[in-house]
Amino acid sequence: MLYLSVAWPVLLLVLWHYRSRGKPLGANLVRLLWLCLVATVIFAYWRYLWPIKGYEDAFPIDDSYITLSAARNFAAHNLFAVNPDAPLAGITSPFHVLLVGLLGKAVGVVWADRLLGFLAFFFTVAGTVVWTRQLNDDPLPAAAAGALCALSGPLIFGALNGLETDLFAALIIWSAVLYEKGRQAGKWFVGAGLLVGLAIVTRPEGYFLAVAIFSVAFFERIKGRYPLSWATYFGALLAVALIVSPYLLANYHLLGRVFPLTVSAKQHFFASSCTPIFQPIVMTFFSPLMLLGPFVILIPFLFVASEWRRRLYPAAFILIFYLAYLVKFPGALGHYWGRYQHPLLPFVLAGLTVGAVHFVAKKNARHPRTGTVIGVILAIFLFVGTGLNTSIQRGVYRHAIENAKDGGYLWEVMEWLRANTAPGDSVATHDIGVVTYFSGRKVIDLVGLSDPEIAAIYAHHQAPCGGFNPRADSLYQLLAKRRPKIVYFAPSWDELYLGLLRIDGGRHLALAHRSEAKFDLGAIKDLKFHEYDFYLGDWVNDLRQTGTGQSAATTAAN
Repeated sequence: MLYLSVAWPVLLLVLWHYRSRGKPLGANLVRLLWLCLVATVIFAYWRYLWPIKGYEDAFPIDDSYITLSAARNFAAHNLFAVNPDAPLAGITSPFHVLLVGLLGKAVGVVWADRLLGFLAFFFTVAGTVVWTRQLNDDPLPAAAAGALCALSGPLIFGALNGLETDLFAALIIWSAVLYEKGRQAGKWFVGAGLLVGLAIVTRPEGYFLAVAIFSVAFFERIKGRYPLSWATYFGALLAVALIVSPYLLANYHLLGRVFPLTVSAKQHFFASSCTPIFQPIVMTFFSPLMLLGPFVILIPFLFVASEWRRRLYPAAFILIFYLAYLVKFPGALGHYWGRYQHPLLPFVLAGLTVGAVHFVAKKNARHPRTGTVIGVILAIFLFVGTGLNTSIQRGVYRHAIENAKDGGYLWEVMEWLRANTAPGDSVATHDIGVVTYFSGRKVIDLVGLSDPEIAAIYAHHQAPCGGFNPRADSLYQLLAKRRPKIVYFAPSWDELYLGLLRIDGGRHLALAHRSEAKFDLGAIKDLKFHEYDFYLGDWVNDLRQTGTGQSAATTAAN
């Protein structure tokens, strides 16, 4: 990947130098540029995916298997559910699940997910090229922005993580493309509305995109800067409503609430309202570092890029995005290497590219030699920085799927569960993805993402800031009623969020197994990065009478 990250700035600088000498880029050279970009997309995807043998069912995130479980249920049984007892619960991306499930009927959900991921990645890059060309009618900045996206570790990771990351990114950028086409013919704005609607049923953040797009369109229509009839404007709003309303009505009918449980389940589970007032602000302020790394120093280029700045809706969407997370759940911005932020990259990379081009052009007008040097430095910084990040991200990806492959750490967890439970037994845990997909056992979701009854417990006890015994007691009583054979969790999660051992006190839970995953990090050997404690549940007898529950009580006391 580093070779490509060096080759691209060289190619672009050579073409820029060629054109600066008064030689126009011919159609054949431009076609060659696009072919190079397509080849880069294919190679980047393949480089992450390969080798595939032995990793056929391995995905890097536990949440990946939540999506796969829902898609598998749809492909096999036309059932839109992670948990068959609670249809729709736990599905925040119904459009993605629908596509994977439909394609999965033909090729299986694993390969359907990977194929859809590649197509989403391809169209994200293509949309970035088209939109950048709409901002700045020049193939070189458009190719540069597209190449940065194609070489971007987070977007390649998003194509292979089994989730909706790149599909959402593609819908965002193509909504912007159709918005711009609406400047020539207002009917395209209805198409933008359709894509915004699909974005909403791909990720809840699609609502932020809708607010940004329709607010800016309203403003530009009032100012006479957007040739849009009111009939077309409200037609686009109707298109959004027609796409989104069936999902919202189904949620209300099945789950008793319009918005999916996962929108608030994690927020309540992690008790984000208990954090000190300054902490959410600090977390939100520094979260772009996770998205952009050293590129944060180039953020002023977004304001230099007048075409990007005048569009308003990219900045509006990004601002609403971060403000909403600040208010609702800032901690989520860092989840899984910042994956919720990754769909912002096409907007940001396009803006940085156009801004850098403007900056260099201004310098060239006054001091050509200085401008050339600055242009070379910026190109190298952007592409080599992207390449280094991509190499690191690939290492993260390969390490993550190493744990999920046959024989890996998570596979060993599944084998232990299958050996110690029987079909029909239930298992309670907070990481439901892998166990739901592979174990063949009924799963109780301790976070409540796919379990409305547990989600209601956390919603009722929203702010256990002075100690969470009331909600822990409610959760424990629910488990006692459902009687899972195995309850397992990371010890730190029980201490911070669940509180089950503290409530149980050795009555019904007996420590049966402990699983640890370790790896070497240079001079640091056996670095532990994951740990589960497994408890056998005897919900009839008081284990304190026999002493078998003492390990649980001791653990709780410690």
